[in-house]
Amino acid sequence: MKMLKEDIMNIEEIKKSIDTDLEHITKQNELNDIKSKYLGKEGVITLLQSKIREIPNEEKKEYGIKVNEIRTYFNNLFEEVKTRIETEEVNRKLEKEAIDITLPSEEIITGSLHPFNRIIEEVEDIF
Repeated sequence: MKMLKEDIMNIEEIKKSIDTDLEHITKQNELNDIKSKYLGKEGVITLLQSKIREIPNEEKKEYGIKVNEIRTYFNNLFEEVKTRIETEEVNRKLEKEAIDITLPSEEIITGSLHPFNRIIEEVEDIF
């Protein structure tokens, strides 16, 4: 029972750590680093899940619920931050590529005068 209480306290600390880590993320690669920190092969939440083998059978259910709660909490917060970052990136691109439609467009000249018309204009210029 002592181990379970310590781990539950540890889970609450991890939750606070997740909040602080994801709070100031502004780039996609930073977000991926945080994801691997918590859910990667050696991630914090992954290690908590692997500890379930060491816990007595009567405490496994409660421990498993807590670990799944922290995983769900992380995934939900991760998706929110990911959506926010993607939206910010799209907005930055749109601002950068904005086109002022009130500006006059360039006049596009297509084709040229027919050779007979050129000769006629040259003759008219002479006389």
